[in-house]
Amino acid sequence: MAATGGLIRMNFSFTLTTLAAITAVIIVVLITIKLTVLTYKTFLSMSPAESSGIGNFSVEDGARPPDMICYTRNFEDVILQRVFLDVPDGCYIDVGASIPFNDSNTYGLYQKGWRGVAIEPLPYYQQIWEQIRPEDVLLSVAVGEKTGSLTLNVYDQALQISSGSADTVKQWQNNCGWQPSRKVEVPMLTLNQVIAEYLPNRSLHLLSIDVEGMENQVLNGLDLTSYRPWVIVIEATVPGTSTSAHQSWEPCLLLAGYSMVYFDGVNRFYLAPEHHDLLERFALPPNVWDRFEMAEQIKLKARIAELERQLANVNDHRLKERV
Repeated sequence: MAATGGLIRMNFSFTLTTLAAITAVIIVVLITIKLTVLTYKTFLSMSPAESSGIGNFSVEDGARPPDMICYTRNFEDVILQRVFLDVPDGCYIDVGASIPFNDSNTYGLYQKGWRGVAIEPLPYYQQIWEQIRPEDVLLSVAVGEKTGSLTLNVYDQALQISSGSADTVKQWQNNCGWQPSRKVEVPMLTLNQVIAEYLPNRSLHLLSIDVEGMENQVLNGLDLTSYRPWVIVIEATVPGTSTSAHQSWEPCLLLAGYSMVYFDGVNRFYLAPEHHDLLERFALPPNVWDRFEMAEQIKLKARIAELERQLANVNDHRLKERV
């Protein structure tokens, strides 16, 4: 009986110890989950500049900041930041600008001191543009070959593919079965009007065009004898595919003396002959020598660092409780 009683006490003691250990593990897991959720909410509330980690590098951490931060999926802005390395306060027009930071060809340049005109016919982005890029001019209009209005086909599931092109609507219908959510009438200007009114007497370094099948109309409203962007970048494939679509509108650029100097699989880059000295900067695709880092990677590093800091505080607190 004595031996049996001792065994029962040992089993009971072992059970209590096991339960205590399991409880401790559960508490730590719950704290970790809570901290993760808290950090994620904090992350969501941060501005893009804060969440991208800009300015968070320090010599004390032994981290050298990247020369460039890339905000685009296809590295267009890496090429542009390399090409315009010696231009600290350049000027751009961003046609089809959409979101002011994510996948923007011009946000990296804005961060470096550039300013210009962003053109986005959908009004939904106006508030965030005013918050993130208050020193740019945002025009909630379409651009085309003449002044007037444009019927825009809006896709709520992907606003950035909205277009005034009937061919693009057919393309999305045939490839994805997508129909426009609705049609809206938006005012339309020409690029000649935009430049004359908003950028008089300014050197235009960059013209970026992403207009979902309306490239011809946009270029027909630009007098390339009077206005000479140093570099023109145009999305050059059929929307949603890798099929080339530049054949109909490229001749007007070539006739104006521009050379096609780089193709990244989506966009074609054109260089004005008067700035031929920049040609060699298009020779290579984005690479390690550009010393760039993806904005999303910087966000993740900042999130991990914050979680590690908070978990270290939890561990310190637990150690103090044990003492």
